[in-house]
Amino acid sequence: MLVAGLATNLGRADGVLIFPEGTRFSLRRRAEAITKLALSHPDLATRAQALENVLPPRLGGILALLEAAPGADVVFGAHTGFDGVRTLADLVGGALVGRTIRLRLHRVVAGEIPADHDARIAWLFDEWKKVDDFVGAGIEKR
Repeated sequence: MLVAGLATNLGRADGVLIFPEGTRFSLRRRAEAITKLALSHPDLATRAQALENVLPPRLGGILALLEAAPGADVVFGAHTGFDGVRTLADLVGGALVGRTIRLRLHRVVAGEIPADHDARIAWLFDEWKKVDDFVGAGIEKR
């Protein structure tokens, strides 16, 4: 798999950045992502529906990276305050002036990440729920 190749020969100072949601959040995209996930992993649909503020993670990339780099830590990043900023022109035009940007990073050391495939998926959804909770605490309800 192409994504797994990114983890080949990672050194102590190297990293790989991916966006497990695959795209920006919208209620329509959330519904579509849950429907798609339910087709391939029906057992995860309920867990995905519990995520109110983020899309469910796409499993392929993150699982491939974890398999290819079993000794790597994982850092989850969550942010709020970028709503409506879609392009570089938005940024240059001052779209963020006066906004409050909230960012949270949390690290999980490699030894705390399950080795079993199904346990990794459950772990990923547990961690993604923390991202969802952070985002939900920092935004006005839609």
